[in-house]
Amino acid sequence: TTLLYTIKFEMNSHEKHHLERAPPLTEAEYAETFRALAETRFNSEYDIASGIAGQVIQESGFSSAPINMLSIGAGLGGFETRLVKEKGLKIGQIYAVEPNADHVPSLTSTLQNLGCEFHVDTSYFDPTFRLNATFQDTSFDLVLMSHCLYTFPDPFSAVLHAITFLKPSGVLLIFHQGDSVCSTMFNYLVQRSDPHIFNPRMVVNDHSLTAGKIAEFVRSKRPDLDVFMKVEMAQVDIDEFIRAEGKKEDDIISFFLQADYLKLSGEARERVYGMARGHSEVVKGRYFINHPCCGIVIQNHGNGI
Repeated sequence: TTLLYTIKFEMNSHEKHHLERAPPLTEAEYAETFRALAETRFNSEYDIASGIAGQVIQESGFSSAPINMLSIGAGLGGFETRLVKEKGLKIGQIYAVEPNADHVPSLTSTLQNLGCEFHVDTSYFDPTFRLNATFQDTSFDLVLMSHCLYTFPDPFSAVLHAITFLKPSGVLLIFHQGDSVCSTMFNYLVQRSDPHIFNPRMVVNDHSLTAGKIAEFVRSKRPDLDVFMKVEMAQVDIDEFIRAEGKKEDDIISFFLQADYLKLSGEARERVYGMARGHSEVVKGRYFINHPCCGIVIQNHGNGI
């Protein structure tokens, strides 16, 4: 009887403390899920982000005369192009940091089309990063970090280092997710996972980091700087996932989780589906998630960094 009780207790204990075994997304899977998010039926995040950036451009006078710009995590250069063509940003020189070699050809072509002086640097941006020798004495009116901090081993140090490249009265503009169902889902999966199976440091994008944490950190470390956030709610279409009752693959949900939704246990899928539905609303007959688009604006007072 004692042996049977012990076995039963151990089984119940294991079930109670079940550890999820879904591995984090690979680089290729991340690219696939990100593309799905960007190409979904409706996602207003980048429209809102460009609108926030447009406000900063006008308030800072970056549409009146050509500026020096540093773009960290420039990707394909699409967001920079949009700011030039739609928001009046005038760039005299842009220094683009993009370590992904696959992006470099398209990025180079995009920057050529902007008609300004440019340089593409494939180095990783960390506290040891230095500008190319030709630009070593250059400082920047605008430094942009758009949705790139998720990938950094130490994002807080990266932000502090980015600040050192600003001119007096220069602006560091960071786009990053706010507290949302995205971070809620990610944190849920991390909390129920074996750290050797699913570790935030192993994922391509750490979705536990939110804009509020970044802004709070900079305020604590650099009280001499102006730090404020511009936040507007974006909407992401997840109608097909909700109507299928979570029984089908959905790359957008996998992007939020940074793990393949269909590889989760039935219990976890049910919990994630409940989160998605609970955070959604019906607009014109379709289910949407409200997703805060946050722009963190960090500005020097003009006395040098």
